Amino acid sequence: MLTYPNFAWRKIFFSACFLAAIISCCDTGIGQCTSTGPNYGSSFANNASVGTVSWSTGGAPYSASSILVIILHPSDITKYLTVENFGFSIPSTASICGIQVDVERNSNGLIVLDGSITDNSVKIIQGGVITGTEHKSGTSWPGSGAYISYGNSGDTWGVATWQPSDINASNFGVAVSAKLLALVSLTETASVTNVRITVSYVDPGVLSLSLQNFLVTKKTNYDVISWTVSEQNDFSKFIVQRSGDMNSWENIAEDYAVNGQLQYSSDDEYPLNGTNYYRLLITNKDGTTRYSTIQSVTQKINEGVFIYPNPASSKINIASTTLIHFIAIKDLQGRTIASLSANGSAKNIQLSIADLSQGLYVLQVDGSAQKFFKK
Repeated sequence: MLTYPNFAWRKIFFSACFLAAIISCCDTGIGQCTSTGPNYGSSFANNASVGTVSWSTGGAPYSASSILVIILHPSDITKYLTVENFGFSIPSTASICGIQVDVERNSNGLIVLDGSITDNSVKIIQGGVITGTEHKSGTSWPGSGAYISYGNSGDTWGVATWQPSDINASNFGVAVSAKLLALVSLTETASVTNVRITVSYVDPGVLSLSLQNFLVTKKTNYDVISWTVSEQNDFSKFIVQRSGDMNSWENIAEDYAVNGQLQYSSDDEYPLNGTNYYRLLITNKDGTTRYSTIQSVTQKINEGVFIYPNPASSKINIASTTLIHFIAIKDLQGRTIASLSANGSAKNIQLSIADLSQGLYVLQVDGSAQKFFKK
């Protein structure tokens, strides 16, 4: 990959209030979804996809021990303790907002020197398969039983699609693996006493009388989000939110309810390349909020140009199937913040974006344009 650290950038600076507007457009929010639980898991088993130390699963507490009498004892990794069968009964019409897992755990044993027990891995189980993003904590397990929470009411654990049937199934749950460390140790034991899960969801039946429909229509290189409300409603504001993974959501448009107006729409002019998930965060006149159902469409945009990572913190890479001649970074109003000429000399370029403020931008590469987020 070619790097161009010394390109002369043309910078156009805007007022602080405008930069604040860019940042605020990207704030994420969690509405008042309905929560059910906590429900406790009732099925415990070992999964050997990680680790070597087995858990005892005959009854609580469920423990995994390392018995050693050597100095400079290396770390031991437990197998996954899988906890399933939580007994949820979420309505089939619901959309899942987030999942919170609480694990009551502790460490004990005779550790002579420099020992601790920490998380090795904590992941969700969907359909009997350990999946999703890593949720392990860096804190040590305490000497007496205490709960630690993983995830929250807006966290879907990196799983693209959750159906109520996934949550209600007996093979839904969580997998926990521990790491046992000590320089000098006789025994180390990691124990799990209880595992409970709380699920947050929104049932569209709650909104069905006032929000009559919510639709997303795919157009060429952009998406149209539209919705219809009934004459009798208590809405005050609509925020259109978009996600590429149903885990991290960004606000892309805002519209206020108007008396007598029944139809609303908003265009997403720069959708993500791939699947775009959309939902409405609806604020009522009394200040309470609700989510709509989630709709999705798939766009194949600018297939010849790829940017990564996205979001990015200090650098962004551009890979093109053709030679790159011109690059520009623009704000959401189309104003150019920085630009450069690449002179058609490369297909791969790395740019520094360290000087940009946090927020959402548009990266133009010759005739194509894609959004990226500076974190």
